[in-house]
Order: sequence, then C-alpha cells, then structure tokens
Amino acid sequence: MDFGSPQYLAGIEAVVDQVPNSATNHDVTLDGTAWFSWTGDTYDGQVLGHASSPAVMAQKVRITTTSSWSWVAWYEIRPLLVSC
Repeated sequence: MDFGSPQYLAGIEAVVDQVPNSATNHDVTLDGTAWFSWTGDTYDGQVLGHASSPAVMAQKVRITTTSSWSWVAWYEIRPLLVSC
C-alpha cells in the first residue's frame, strides 16, 4: 500500500481471506523496515489488528506472508491514519 506521501499511522487492521484455517506468519514493514509480525492460527474473516503508540510515519506499508498451510489474501486492509 503506497499513500503517495508520508502519513502518520496509529495502527493497521487487515481482514483475512483464507481457506482452510491454518497457522500463519505475516511480516509487516513500513518503507522497507520491519514494523511487527502477526503470528498464530488464522481463519477466513478474522480481523488482525496492531496499534502503534506513538504513531509512526510511513509512506508504504507491505504485508508479506512468510508461512502458511493455505492460500492467504486480504478482503480489506485498513490503515489507521492520524489526522494532523
């Protein structure tokens, strides 16, 4: 996801599109730098969330699935932007 210019992020939510359920690992980076990972069992329709306090600035967010026994996609990815 590229915002086109740096934005302040208070967090992110992503809705899992995955069948069947399985253990997964998703690495999330901001402008190419590691931010956090979601690790654990995931299922279709699950909302994964992460809050950042204080907010962080980034232009690009990338989610990379590094392990899973099933196909993984996203119904929706919602950046939680901070208005300045």
